[in-house]
Amino acid sequence: ITGDVTVFNACLDAYISTNSSKQKVLKLREEMAQAGVLYSAETYILLLSFHSATNDEVAMHRLVDMMGEPFSGISADEVLNTVLADCLKGHLMKSVQAILSTMRYAKVTLSVLNFTGLIHAYGKVGQVDKAENLWQEAKHQGIPLTVVAYNALLGVYTKAGDLEKIQHTRDAMATAKVAEDVTTYSTLLRYAANTQDYLMLEAFRLEMLEAGLMPNIFTFETLIDAYNRSNNVHQLKQMQQAMQQTGVPMTAAIAVSLIEGYTKAQLVELVASVLQAVHGDRISLTLETYYMIIDFYGSVQPVDVGLLHQVWNLMQDQGPKPDPKVFDKLIAIYSREKAWDKVQLLRGHFKGSGVKPTIKIFSALISKYN
Repeated sequence: ITGDVTVFNACLDAYISTNSSKQKVLKLREEMAQAGVLYSAETYILLLSFHSATNDEVAMHRLVDMMGEPFSGISADEVLNTVLADCLKGHLMKSVQAILSTMRYAKVTLSVLNFTGLIHAYGKVGQVDKAENLWQEAKHQGIPLTVVAYNALLGVYTKAGDLEKIQHTRDAMATAKVAEDVTTYSTLLRYAANTQDYLMLEAFRLEMLEAGLMPNIFTFETLIDAYNRSNNVHQLKQMQQAMQQTGVPMTAAIAVSLIEGYTKAQLVELVASVLQAVHGDRISLTLETYYMIIDFYGSVQPVDVGLLHQVWNLMQDQGPKPDPKVFDKLIAIYSREKAWDKVQLLRGHFKGSGVKPTIKIFSALISKYN
């Protein structure tokens, strides 16, 4: 191997990404030393990532000491924060703890982005104590506690279902003169939705509007899901209209919640309006959602065969590929409604699609001649 550090780094990366043995990595480091190759920032990043996966803090501390030597020219702050960011991105919480310990050893301060990311990560895995300890450590280190950081902490308490600490955090924001934003309210709304406290949900929603904050896509997802679960069709309509007025795009999650709510309320035209938005925004729905729509359209009397066939056309246009269950449902409805032209059209499709006719399909086709 040449004395080029980039070549050594490429070898290190290959060993690490293929889970090679520690001996191979150590041997490569020996070759680097023999060739007089100085480590680059990328070398330290690769080695720290490697040792953090096995929680080898002794090896990590040695690397930190090497970065601290006068000739290294490497910033331990940048390297360690980069490694931590990579581990957070990969959800490698075991490695995260080793890196944090090494950062404390090196007296390196967390970047604001990593601090916020860690709070989020602890919240997701329910480690409230670690999130709180990190928060206190950040205050001691003078890390700026922005609205993004406070929102992350609110997310921890929302996940834990701790209303008292949510309110305490909001009080702390007010004391620190940190203005709440739409993410703050989206988090509060998610707590109310999770606990099915719909009075609190409405209170937070109105408070958000009074503060002059407009819902974003995540706010709408939370609200519409909650209104669907509480069978509040009036508010579902209001939210759909508000999205259209403010230009917030439809998402698959919002579409499914609206469709579920409107099918329960037997509102055919509103289901059709959601499907129009799904088509316009090129949103992919699951087969399960299409089963629900087909069953609904087939159950409302009188059956609108044309509207039902729009569902078929939508699947043909933007997926998913119809499975035997879709053919079963549609052919059964079409044959019951004596829409033989649609039956024949679907027959042509399943012949070319590799879908094998089921007993239900044969029964529906035979009924034409009864």
